[in-house]
Amino acid sequence: MQQVKNLAWKTGRLKYLQRTSQRLLYEARDEAYKASRKFVFCCGRGWGKSFFLFSSCVETAIQFPGSDSVFVAPVQRKVSEYLEPIARDVFKDCPDDLKPRFYSADLIYKFPNGSRIIVCGSNQKAFDNIRGGTFKKAAVDEGAYHDYLIELIERVLLPALNKGNGYLELGSTPPDVEHPFDQRYCTEAELGGYYFHATIYDAGYPEDQIAEFKREAGWIESEHRWKSPAHELTWRIEYLAERGLRNPEKTIIPGWQEKFGDGSTYPKKDQYYPFFNKAVSLDVGTKHDLTVALFGYYHYLNAQLVIEDEFKLPGPEFTTLKLSAAIKVKERNLWGSQQPAVRVSDISDIQADLNATHALPFISVSKTELHSMVNRLNLLVDAGRLIIHPRCKLLIQTLKNGIWDKNREEFAHSEIGLGHMDALAALIYMHMAFEAYYSSNPIPLAAPTFTNLDLHGTYGRQNESVWQQVFPKQEKDKLEDMLPEVEDQNPYGDWE
Repeated sequence: MQQVKNLAWKTGRLKYLQRTSQRLLYEARDEAYKASRKFVFCCGRGWGKSFFLFSSCVETAIQFPGSDSVFVAPVQRKVSEYLEPIARDVFKDCPDDLKPRFYSADLIYKFPNGSRIIVCGSNQKAFDNIRGGTFKKAAVDEGAYHDYLIELIERVLLPALNKGNGYLELGSTPPDVEHPFDQRYCTEAELGGYYFHATIYDAGYPEDQIAEFKREAGWIESEHRWKSPAHELTWRIEYLAERGLRNPEKTIIPGWQEKFGDGSTYPKKDQYYPFFNKAVSLDVGTKHDLTVALFGYYHYLNAQLVIEDEFKLPGPEFTTLKLSAAIKVKERNLWGSQQPAVRVSDISDIQADLNATHALPFISVSKTELHSMVNRLNLLVDAGRLIIHPRCKLLIQTLKNGIWDKNREEFAHSEIGLGHMDALAALIYMHMAFEAYYSSNPIPLAAPTFTNLDLHGTYGRQNESVWQQVFPKQEKDKLEDMLPEVEDQNPYGDWE
């Protein structure tokens, strides 16, 4: 048996180290490499993903003497502590003449044949020290928990793998928020034929052990229910590896529903639309953020804030000339000659330039504590009083996928094109500046269509009066036609 193990180490084929579930990964990887130099897998807990990825780097180091591989963990500090138990299990059968030496100061495993495995973390961009390398294998562990996954893969690993004609392996459980591991890399792998997906039921555990896992996750067997929706969410993500689920505790706007932005509830323009107060809100971003302008109005009869359109500029491309031109065009296309009741922004210097140079007056938003402002917007959303036109794609995606940072103190920076949740910030500014207009009726009493107004807050068909709605016209009693008609010859009687 020892001779077989020694042969496996000499040839760099360590399949014997893998459990039953890991051997499925092993075989799926070999099949994926027929179509691509990438392998992406999404599995639940209990699959030994980290062990599989690190052993894959070890195989490459043995098979290609003098090569470099990299193992990237989703941590910033204590990377060696993260990997030490995994490496100990991998190397427990390794012959002494093949066993590498670990240099803890540099986080490098150096093999006798000249190969190296570089270990690094990724969060807070701790991967900067491996830029410019040449790799034969790159293994990214728990990809859904890397803060800068796109930058890590596209700007650091792929260029280095292209130079070394190397292979990328990316594995993780699914994220509980929108993340490029799911949205981008899993989707691309499915289409490209190099994707593998599995649940805890596929990992080879006995049924009684899976039942124990389920109880630990929060399943109450006697009552046949979960302790809470959060416990069920954990089971579905961590064990069943379901993608596309969101954790409401991390989401900024947990009450957002698709129907608020798919057009099904969007109000039609009618004779009252010109009377509604319009507004423009602006969040100015720099560097990696976005500058976002929103255009909306308050539908007084439906008591809804309606966002009609949006405009965005990447931070480096921002100029007040571009911004002012875009705002003027949008306003003209949406509202003709009608001026918005309010334009609001967050940066006073930009306001002054827009006003003085471009004749676009903006006011400053009266900011309060961030969580307080978000809570006020959440009340609006929960009441179904926020409606977004489907063309506002950035705003809709931000409402759906915007999350807090890890400390729940600020909005998180997004890797899926949402910036610093700038569209959400612009929406908050509009809501706060517009609140004073919510209780004022903008429809003039002398308006010719005022008779069509239902005082309860809705309105009926055009040219149908409130009186007709409340007091329907009574049908004429047929008995009245049967009564004799008598003409009064002296209608004034004795009063003449």
